[in-house]
Amino acid sequence: MRIVGSPLICSSPLDISVVRSLTICRATTTTTTATTHVRQCTEWLQWAAPIYETPTSKGSAAAAAKSSPAVDTLYVSESTDDYQWKKVAVVAEMVGVSLNSVQLEDDEFASLMPEARSCVLVTASGMLTQTNTILRYLATLRPDVGLLGATEFDEAKVDQWAEFCWFELECLVGALTMPQQKGEPPFDPAQVKAVAAEDTAKSLAALNVHLGTTTFLAGQRPSLADVCVVCTLQALMAKLVGDSLLGPYPALARWFQTCLHTPSFKAVIGPVKLSGVAKPVAVVVPGAAKAAAGKAG
Repeated sequence: MRIVGSPLICSSPLDISVVRSLTICRATTTTTTATTHVRQCTEWLQWAAPIYETPTSKGSAAAAAKSSPAVDTLYVSESTDDYQWKKVAVVAEMVGVSLNSVQLEDDEFASLMPEARSCVLVTASGMLTQTNTILRYLATLRPDVGLLGATEFDEAKVDQWAEFCWFELECLVGALTMPQQKGEPPFDPAQVKAVAAEDTAKSLAALNVHLGTTTFLAGQRPSLADVCVVCTLQALMAKLVGDSLLGPYPALARWFQTCLHTPSFKAVIGPVKLSGVAKPVAVVVPGAAKAAAGKAG
């Protein structure tokens, strides 16, 4: 499912209404109509989060090691899906920031700042909102941890898979979560769920192929991309078929469990039991068979 969108999972009724309309449109109308809907949404659902590059240095690592853990307050809107604040909580654990999490009613939450969406982080320097913005801020506090990527190429891969998570997974969570909004055309929840399940399967297959040849999504250790996808997959499990969601995807299931066994994930999410996981199959790397044959000859 490819929809141009903001870096934050659709957290307002208007966002969700558009995403679901596109999902229903895919199942019930022509491709032309769906394309028209996408074009209409492009201008106001833009990926607008700036990407800041923070180089890892010995000085920053030493300063982080000597500093005492910060304590910030995370305000969460009552209508926010759990997986959103879990992403922030996992990253906070990784960088050693203690969070005081407070849930607010939507009206009170909106009064914090005009642009408040889903979560608001209150720091000594001021307030930040939108989940991905908060994640990036926290990651820059400990560049030695490498959550934004250990190399320039890894940084690009982190961005790639974070966008993949939004476009291919988080939009589906939104379409499955929000009830029908005022002014939204009637829809069949079962039909939306069926289309979402089909699109999810395609996305999980792509993740499974990628993770067949690498331990984590970007580089050799967990990054923001891993945090985003793990938390979103847990939300999809709850809304689709439960612990059997990853069954057909052994490499993806291995990566999922590897992440959950790290202390930061374990502290926030805890163990998740998977069922029906298939046996892994050999991954064919393009050109590998030909190279092996050449050596044998």
